[in-house]
Amino acid sequence: VYEISYEFLSQKVDDIEKKVLLEISMTLHDLGKIICQNDKRVNRNHELASKNLLYDNFLMNLLQNLGLSKTHINSIGRYIETHDVVGKNLRDILKDSGNFKREYIFGKKTLNLCKKIKNEYKDISTEIGIFFLCDSLGKTDIRIFPEQYACYLDYENAIEKDIREKGLSKKLK
Repeated sequence: VYEISYEFLSQKVDDIEKKVLLEISMTLHDLGKIICQNDKRVNRNHELASKNLLYDNFLMNLLQNLGLSKTHINSIGRYIETHDVVGKNLRDILKDSGNFKREYIFGKKTLNLCKKIKNEYKDISTEIGIFFLCDSLGKTDIRIFPEQYACYLDYENAIEKDIREKGLSKKLK
């Protein structure tokens, strides 16, 4: 998977790697939450608000001054707009049906939902998957939210101890 993802992210859009465009979009993807802050609906569509901010004169000029073309900015806008497609079409559906559990990850329902996303977003399905993974991992990093995940620090220490005692590579951490 790593090699396939690396090769895909190395592809260029107007001489800039998709990886760079995804990195920029990850930085900007939740700006719309500021606009939707007081909206109490479950689906506030912060993705569209974020995309709209991208095309605001200030941000558009900034990105163009950094050397990004309209094509780059449109790609970033598409990444931002679709960044929660997996959440809305997979995670939320599984949660609402009470099936958001480990044993359902490889189940038929999950596979069918993934196929649906791939078919609906053929031109960008790989980017959506990579983006969702990165966004999800960022929300669960104990270094970012230590108070929320403090209970797992003991596990991390135990894993580090096992790695040391067994003489395994520190890269496994």
